[in-house]
Amino acid sequence: MRRIFDATPRFMVYLIGIVAVSFLSLPYLLDWLPSLQEKAHFILASDLSDTITIPDKRPARLIASASESAASPLSHFGEIRLNASREEMLRAASMRLLTTYGAAPEIYESSTINDVDHFTGCFSGGLLKEAFVFQHETQCSAEKLQQDLEKKFGSPMNQIDSTGATAMPALVNPDTAKDWISRVATLPLHRSLVWSDANYRIEATIYYSSADPAQSRSIMVVHMHATTSPSNQTLSQYTTHTISSQPAFE
Repeated sequence: MRRIFDATPRFMVYLIGIVAVSFLSLPYLLDWLPSLQEKAHFILASDLSDTITIPDKRPARLIASASESAASPLSHFGEIRLNASREEMLRAASMRLLTTYGAAPEIYESSTINDVDHFTGCFSGGLLKEAFVFQHETQCSAEKLQQDLEKKFGSPMNQIDSTGATAMPALVNPDTAKDWISRVATLPLHRSLVWSDANYRIEATIYYSSADPAQSRSIMVVHMHATTSPSNQTLSQYTTHTISSQPAFE
C-alpha cells in the first residue's frame, strides 16, 4: 500500500480528499442554497409601491388652510372681512385707535366705511378677529333684512324674536354705545339670527319698529368673529374692560 501511495502524485491525493469532503457536505449545501437565494432577492424602487404600503406619519391637519377659510361666506360681511390685516383696514377706512398701539388686542372704530354707520374691530396679531357692524337705519321690514342675510349665509341655525331693553356690546366705545342705545330704543322689536361654521360665527340682530312691513323702520347690528375655542368664546369676553381703561388715540 505504501508503494501505491508513494507512486501517486501528491496533488491527486488532495483532489480526491476535496471531492470526498464535498460529496459528504452536499446535503448541507442543498439546505443552505435556498436561504441564500432569498437573502439575495432585492425589491426594485419601481415595484415598491405595489409591494409595500408605507404608513403616513404626517400629523392630521387641525387648522383650515387660508383658501378654505376665505371660501366661507361667514368670513365677511359687506366690506368687512375677518382676518384682514390692520394695514389693509387702515388703507380702506379712517379708523380711530381706542387702545394703545401694540396692545393685545388692539381695538379700532370707524364711521367712514360705506353702508356702515359704525364699525368697531378687534385686532389680534395684526389681524381682524372680531367686529361689530352697525348699519344705517332703513325704512325696511325685519323680513326683508333677514331675506338678504339668508341669500348670503343660508338659513340661520338659530332665530329668536323678543322685546325689551338693549344691552351694550362689549367692544363698543361707551360714548358710541349711548348714541346707539338711544336710537334703537325707538325700535322695540328684536330678531336675533345666528350662523356658524368651523371657523366663523355671525350673530345678526335686527331692531325694528313694527310688524307691518309698510311702516317698519329697522337697524341691523352684526357681530362677527373668528372661532377662537371649542366653546365659541370671543375676544370681547376677555376685553370688556379694555376700552374704558384706555384713552382714545387718533
